[in-house]
Amino acid sequence: MSYDENYLAFRSGRDFLIYDLGQHCVIWKTDQIGSKKVLGYQWLPDRNALLVFEAGLGVNPAHPGKVNVGIHSLDVTDNPDKVMDSCALTLPLSFQRSQISDISLSPATNLLYFSVQGQAQSNL
Repeated sequence: MSYDENYLAFRSGRDFLIYDLGQHCVIWKTDQIGSKKVLGYQWLPDRNALLVFEAGLGVNPAHPGKVNVGIHSLDVTDNPDKVMDSCALTLPLSFQRSQISDISLSPATNLLYFSVQGQAQSNL
């Protein structure tokens, strides 16, 4: 649930969606078929923005055609057609086949904490 409780992010089958609860419609959708997959996501605690951990080909716009794991920021505005997607960070390729879980953000320090589980190991 978003900061103002107007938006809900969720997975449905192979899609990852943002739903506007007031307008009763999907305002953003990504198809996870093919080269991209959402590994995890977390709403920020102090604004209508969502951090999305995504893996696949072309995840980082600065390196199209290369396989990356990245964190994207999806900023949701009052305009239902306006979801701003920006690549915030590219993670090491060792996270490519991992599962991202337990995502937390400290608003006081702006530090992001998340657990990575994969290849018979866990990291924070």
